[in-house]
Amino acid sequence: MNVIWQKSPSKNKMTWNDAIAYCQNLVLDGIENWRVPSYKELYYLADRTKYAPAIEHYFNLETSSWYWSNTAYKIDISQAWIVNFNNGYDKHRDKSYTYLVRCVQ
Repeated sequence: MNVIWQKSPSKNKMTWNDAIAYCQNLVLDGIENWRVPSYKELYYLADRTKYAPAIEHYFNLETSSWYWSNTAYKIDISQAWIVNFNNGYDKHRDKSYTYLVRCVQ
């Protein structure tokens, strides 16, 4: 997947709606047009052959935390998919819960 990842994730956990707004308003080194990554982008970023962390160290992620995707859960659109990079697990949670986000272009 050819995307550019934000170097460091958000410092604070936020709701799904706040994560969408955070990425839409993000400007880094004059670069705009950021967005919350899709579930597929997060899913393929996780390395399920590894554990603690289930991601390469150069991604500079808080691996014990869950990360928002922009992908709603089809059965209940009040929920969205999240991914954890400590173990590579994924699940869907209510959009009112708070998690970290790492924006992409």
